[in-house]
Amino acid sequence: MKASNSVAAVASTQGAEYFVERSKPTADEHSSRFVLWRVLAGLFLSAILVVPCLWHRWLVAGDLGSHVYNAWLTQMVERGGLPGVRLADQWNNVLFDYLLTGLGRLLSFPLAYRIAAAFSVLLFFWSAFAFVKVVTSRTPWFLAPMIAVIAYGWTFQEGIFNYYLSLGVSFLALSIWLRGKGWNRFLAFALTPIIFLAHPIGLAWALGAGLYAVIAGATPRRFHPLLVLAAIGCLYLAGAFLRSHYSTAGAAHSTLSYSGLDQFVFTSRYELLPLILCGILLAAVARETIVLRSASDLWARCSMPVQLYLIVEAAIQFLPDSVRLPQYAAPVASLTARLTLISAVLLCCMLGTLRFRVWHRLALGIVAALFFAFLYQDTGTLSDMQERVSALVHSLPPGQRVLSTIVPPLRYRLSPKHILDLACVGYCFDYGNYEPATRQFRVRASPGNRFVISDEQDASAAEAGAYVVQTRDVPIYQLYQCRSAWTDLCIRPLQAGEINGRGGMHFEP
Repeated sequence: MKASNSVAAVASTQGAEYFVERSKPTADEHSSRFVLWRVLAGLFLSAILVVPCLWHRWLVAGDLGSHVYNAWLTQMVERGGLPGVRLADQWNNVLFDYLLTGLGRLLSFPLAYRIAAAFSVLLFFWSAFAFVKVVTSRTPWFLAPMIAVIAYGWTFQEGIFNYYLSLGVSFLALSIWLRGKGWNRFLAFALTPIIFLAHPIGLAWALGAGLYAVIAGATPRRFHPLLVLAAIGCLYLAGAFLRSHYSTAGAAHSTLSYSGLDQFVFTSRYELLPLILCGILLAAVARETIVLRSASDLWARCSMPVQLYLIVEAAIQFLPDSVRLPQYAAPVASLTARLTLISAVLLCCMLGTLRFRVWHRLALGIVAALFFAFLYQDTGTLSDMQERVSALVHSLPPGQRVLSTIVPPLRYRLSPKHILDLACVGYCFDYGNYEPATRQFRVRASPGNRFVISDEQDASAAEAGAYVVQTRDVPIYQLYQCRSAWTDLCIRPLQAGEINGRGGMHFEP
């Protein structure tokens, strides 16, 4: 038994050491001046990183509005103010909600949700930064602009913050596991309950990547292509199992576009940025292989992130995009789009193994500058919409029920679908709030309550504009797009027997 334990320990150590070739710190890295410079640089960069959370009056980011609204409902339920609405005991997909609810008890929700979002960005950025550093054995300051872009990419803008936090903590755990020795590695295991509390996919990534690193470390490099194929085969079988045992659906768009670069493409003008990045990557690889004649050395440096990237991309191809599990009323959706956040960080790991010239770094900075310039304009439009929605709902008497049907233009990947929720916090009720009906979140609702639709099919119909208003629902109001511009919104009362999406403009989703 002792012998087998020692073999496992050696294999584990070899896995981490293969993943990153350790370099001994220089004397300069131990100097107080060097440490002070790094601390100051980190604080300065952190201050810049949170600016997009503050640069408009409203922070609109997809499901973030729903998280804020349900944190407010949680407070109301705890005070006994919402008969028919209750809180369920749940131990996954809730970390961000706990954070937001706790901050909401101490601060106003407009301040609480900005702090929670900024904290999530900093956690994800610095955890991804640490992971890239461990993988490449280089402090990736020159990649900081690209990691910042990824931090504010599709996952953040879609507002799926529990998953976002789970990946942040998982990258931190992997960094500790791969860099640590002996007892230090138990800290990585200590983080696993926190990862699961945030989202199970983050835990699956942390355990899978850590296990693969250990196995690869104990396997000769010439057999690594077989390891990759074995991992891909397991993913294929997992996808086949899910499709044969559960109701599943594929991605709405081609999964071939889910390369990690999709994380920072929201409209057609953003498509220039991946092209620039691909040009930088090709130029850097060509320089390594042709000018520096170090193709074998380059492969040795980038082999592991390439292997993990291929495995993640295989998961995107072979796993279903949504799965209907028996314990939930609605499918667990957008799985393939979520995984590309991991792909994007692994792409940074590959970039970090290259020996960049000054112009490469300048080009990365230009890409980041263009991204945030575009994002400032687009999120400003959403903030203006949110201001309009707030004015509309506050023109109603307090405590009213409201439905919303807001559909952005085709190929527009920023999400305005929960701007009603933010406006209703403390004032009205989003009657079509999807969370209670899905049974995937803490807030649950019983049939007959007057605050939220409890049936998932009715909630989906209300969001799609196909809900038939019942007598028990009245008085109720509809927020809708009322003019030729998709950002122009109005509000009107609904009558019993009326379909909620019948009036107003209709934009192709």
